[in-house]
Amino acid sequence: MQKKASQNVRALTHIADPVGSGAPLDIAWLTGIIPLGFVPAEIAISPDETTLYVAHESGREVSVVDIASASVTGAIKRAGAGAITLSPDGKRLYTIGQKRCYVVDTRMREVIRILPAANVNRILCSADGRFICLSFQNALGGLIRLIETENYTVENEFDLGALTNASLALGISPLNDRFYATMLVDRTAPTDVLAISKVDYLQHDIPGFSDPRSMVFSSDGAWLYVGGIDEVYIIDAATNKTFYRERIGTQGYPVKVVGVTPDDRYVYAIYTCNYDVYRIDTVKGIATCIAYFPSVGGAVLNKTGTYIYSTHPDMSWISIYRL
Repeated sequence: MQKKASQNVRALTHIADPVGSGAPLDIAWLTGIIPLGFVPAEIAISPDETTLYVAHESGREVSVVDIASASVTGAIKRAGAGAITLSPDGKRLYTIGQKRCYVVDTRMREVIRILPAANVNRILCSADGRFICLSFQNALGGLIRLIETENYTVENEFDLGALTNASLALGISPLNDRFYATMLVDRTAPTDVLAISKVDYLQHDIPGFSDPRSMVFSSDGAWLYVGGIDEVYIIDAATNKTFYRERIGTQGYPVKVVGVTPDDRYVYAIYTCNYDVYRIDTVKGIATCIAYFPSVGGAVLNKTGTYIYSTHPDMSWISIYRL
């Protein structure tokens, strides 16, 4: 079930710092804006929630943003600027370019390793930081590569099936025992998500998705949330079956799942038709529109599930919303 939150649109244009009881707000409050001076793309937040890493849409570098001072404090040059992901301790930032994967020392803000990865399109670090997972586009069978992070050697690579040539979303279980990849075959037909065991690399097909583009896990790894066309799919990770689907739109646009609160109660997602932000209550089964973004390059939920940081390419800034 879906509903619109009762909200005063004018309130969303003001910078405010609401004080509440700790319960989620009826609407998301804009509490800060960080000007950037460049067109931003994807975004990542450090584990201590002091620093944001923002990829440039130009693909040339990643900027370092201090949250407390709301300012850009540095840049990581020649680090690509496609998808980005942080190690769980925040010491390494992994980024991709068109032909390479870059390993960045976040303390020195320098590239310390370059890994060949032609046509790489997604990258994700495991919850224990012991491996990174890469997917590739225009690769026969949809190539997936696992790289261990001690010496950065390829641990394994495999395809997703003869009918696919790319994966548009990756997910890794918080238990580090399984990872998930979407299969790009035909956007007009139902698509599978593959659940792959890290132990024996056996693959299990989860069918019935409509062009899935994003996925996140609950903190305990019990549930996988997949953003598809107009809806979010809730997957029981133990059985690899769809538990239910939460529809949040009807216009035929992808849903970007941003994150899940630590208690696994609320899922936050962005409907890319008009960039409405939704809170899905997984207990009540209700999706509520809580904000309207002008655009989205990337978005990240903080560890406590109380703030969303979002980049806006058309305005070259980061918005901070209190949830």
